[in-house]
Amino acid sequence: MDTKKKGPGGVEKLAGILGHVDRKTEQKVLETLQGRAPKVAGKIREKLVTFDDLAVMDDRTIQAAMRHIDRSLLAMALRGAPADLMQKILRNMSQRAGELLTDEIERLGPQPRSKVGEAQQEIMKVLRELENAGRISLTRPDDRFVE
Repeated sequence: MDTKKKGPGGVEKLAGILGHVDRKTEQKVLETLQGRAPKVAGKIREKLVTFDDLAVMDDRTIQAAMRHIDRSLLAMALRGAPADLMQKILRNMSQRAGELLTDEIERLGPQPRSKVGEAQQEIMKVLRELENAGRISLTRPDDRFVE
């Protein structure tokens, strides 16, 4: 497969598109691309910020984001989330808000993976809107800063 850019688009464009699809579609596209053009797939992965990346984002970003996300949506998105992500979110909330969130997650009980994925995508949509408005900066965990 020829991976050279031909016309408008390229890696940036595809990463932008994948940032707006559900997680299952994103993974399927990346897996297919990995088999055909591994270098391109790697470059696209570098450009994507996912829900799980929240675990390594700076506290200010998390705090700003939490002010714009409905608690019930967050509870659904965190159902079955890795412990490091859960701790990052709870650490950036008041104790009372954290207790309410934890209670809501427990009350949800088992949920279909698709429903949890939809909630995660909705949160990422809110975060991208906040980034576009200049309120937060979404960075990949492996981004490096120059001092």
